[in-house]
Amino acid sequence: MTLPHSPETEEALLARLLVDPAQIAVLSGTLHAEDFYVEAYRNAYRAMQALTSRAMAVDLTTLQRELGSAAPIEIATLTSAHRAPVEDYARIIGRDAFRRRLIGALDGVMRKAYVEEDRQKLLGDLQEAVSSVLQGVEDGRLLSPDQAVDSYLKTIAGRHQGLGLGLTYGFRALDEFLQPAQPGEMIVLAARPSVGKTAMAEQIADHWATFGRPVLFVSLEMSLGQLIDRSIARKHGGRITRGHINDEQYALAKTTAEARRSVMVWYLDDPFATTPSVRAAAAKVRLLAGGLGAIIVDYISLLKDPGDSEVQRVTRISRNIKAIAREFDVPVLALSQLNRAVMHRDDQHPKLHDLRESGAIEQDADVVIGLHRELGTPDLSTEVLKNRHGLVRRVELYFDPDAMLMR
Repeated sequence: MTLPHSPETEEALLARLLVDPAQIAVLSGTLHAEDFYVEAYRNAYRAMQALTSRAMAVDLTTLQRELGSAAPIEIATLTSAHRAPVEDYARIIGRDAFRRRLIGALDGVMRKAYVEEDRQKLLGDLQEAVSSVLQGVEDGRLLSPDQAVDSYLKTIAGRHQGLGLGLTYGFRALDEFLQPAQPGEMIVLAARPSVGKTAMAEQIADHWATFGRPVLFVSLEMSLGQLIDRSIARKHGGRITRGHINDEQYALAKTTAEARRSVMVWYLDDPFATTPSVRAAAAKVRLLAGGLGAIIVDYISLLKDPGDSEVQRVTRISRNIKAIAREFDVPVLALSQLNRAVMHRDDQHPKLHDLRESGAIEQDADVVIGLHRELGTPDLSTEVLKNRHGLVRRVELYFDPDAMLMR
């Protein structure tokens, strides 16, 4: 079966560009030579781009000279159709190129499926294949001044109408000075073990879900049962989730669990999750639920992305998390561990450099929040260590470890 392509459209676009060479630069960020199926047309478009980059005229003579020994290009007689907007031609060619890439990527996974027996390996290959195709969908992010201003005017129009103001965190002391989480932001919540970062992330997830769009909670450390246990504890205290429960406690737990059907938090309960599988889960939630409001990853170093060293691995994960935030246009809250070194100094309040493999995470994050609590005490110091859009300061919260509740 022939792969999707339209030679007539590819030829028509080249003819149109010969009539109006100024459009070549317009297409440079959205249409690539590799998107052409016919080799002669692919070479011709690449030659046109080369001529344009050198500020040379583009016509049949200069084009053939640029092609040199390559197969001669023949452009059909121009018709009225060749005067249609270049965007129409480019859209068709780009669509067919996407379909060919998708077919090729999935074909490779299908061939592996005949011989590979490891289910997780096959699923990882499938996720990587789809992600690699999707990464090429939005290649053109270059905006003209008019496009940039139009985009910004839409943003401030939404603000004027009370839309798109971001997601508050649900803690009054924190929300009084920290701006709401914005689409495309990477927010890092860091602490040593058993301080309360997962508990805080769960409260933030439930709060963000009240804004009307689903939240994806990626849990690598705790099971789904443990997470739901905590939500029960926030309502009724920790005793109801420990050991044998009586009939009254069972009824309370069951009622509280049933009530969570209306809480728009989706869970990726996978200890072997990778950033591609997070991206795939986010796409699935957006499709099934009709939207996506935020993503929470608990926690970043447990993602199973490969890397030659731990530094390279975490760097890649951090870059991918930031890319996912921008790709889905939602805030991503990524939990992180602090280095053990913080435990060996007098002032154990977190610093920005205490982040594990902090070079990448510190650079990519828009906001970094560190938590500090003396074990056995309810006082929780919330340290805003980095704030790309505002102040950094310390805020004191109260933590009830029995109910896993902060306020």
